[in-house]
Amino acid sequence: MNYRIPGFIFFLLAVLSLQFGACTAKKAAKTNVADGTWQLLITTPRGDRTPVVVIDGATGTYEGEAIDVKVDGPKVSFLAGQQAGSMGRMDFTFAGTIDGDSMSGTYTLVTGSLKGRSGVFTAKRVKR
Repeated sequence: MNYRIPGFIFFLLAVLSLQFGACTAKKAAKTNVADGTWQLLITTPRGDRTPVVVIDGATGTYEGEAIDVKVDGPKVSFLAGQQAGSMGRMDFTFAGTIDGDSMSGTYTLVTGSLKGRSGVFTAKRVKR
């Protein structure tokens, strides 16, 4: 009987470690769907814009400026901004859906004189 208790504990620890590893792998796969370098295409009344977004988990950059990224399955969102010449700084929210190496969605201006205006964007992953 003394041999069964240590054997059972060993078995229980092995099962728990496998379960923990499976949960960690699922979480990593979920947050990594958006990782990479993305070339956006934003059509505006002033012409097309092609900013670069780099995503690494829950952080990234938009044209070199740090951003926080939210990923939920294939859905991704972030707040980003840039100087817009004489119009000053403009901040945008982006919300898109990823399908392989493509992303599409909408952006909305959240600051400036054009606050509330929105449009669509597309993106291609150019580097994983």
